[in-house]
Amino acid sequence: MTTSQQADLQFVREMTEAGRGAPLLGGRIYIFWGILLSTAYVFQWSVLDGRFGLPAQALGLVWIGVGITAGVGMPLLIRGLRNKPGRGAVGNRVDNVVWSLSALSIFSFAVGIAMATAVFGKPAWIWDFVIAVGFVGYGVSLFTTGEMAGLKWMRIPSFIAVIGAGCVPALVGQPEVYLFGATIIIATALVPGIILVAGEPKSLPDES
Repeated sequence: MTTSQQADLQFVREMTEAGRGAPLLGGRIYIFWGILLSTAYVFQWSVLDGRFGLPAQALGLVWIGVGITAGVGMPLLIRGLRNKPGRGAVGNRVDNVVWSLSALSIFSFAVGIAMATAVFGKPAWIWDFVIAVGFVGYGVSLFTTGEMAGLKWMRIPSFIAVIGAGCVPALVGQPEVYLFGATIIIATALVPGIILVAGEPKSLPDES
């Protein structure tokens, strides 16, 4: 190996280690989804449980509300990250990629469930399995992001999400599955988000 090649490898190694030390910037997004989904799940539980006498049609309205809130809120949150230092670090780039694919997978599964119930007459309770698929996505994304960013503590919410996915089948068809889902979302999105936001650097002038 030539001196030039050794220098190149050393440079790559140093850049990788520097990237691992950069703070993750997705905390506010974790918090956003943690609050949004846990609230939606609690509302769905209350409707299915008949707690407040709300009609089943209210479920459609709440999920439309979730979609609108996400459509408005996410661009604003992403825009707010533009001035954050370290957004090009390995951990933040991986965070963006794995969560994007996770969200796409969950959406794809939800579309499949919608087709199964609307076209093929499958029972409505199969929607409950979306929770399990979501938890699998959370588990993989949290673990991958944490490892790339050098944040070993993210293994804890990752394992909670994976265990939660395994518990969902036992609760399918019962309103309580959504209370359980809300609890896991708080532990795997809201709490990690608060921790990440506390570690974010202050805004700097736009680097673009």
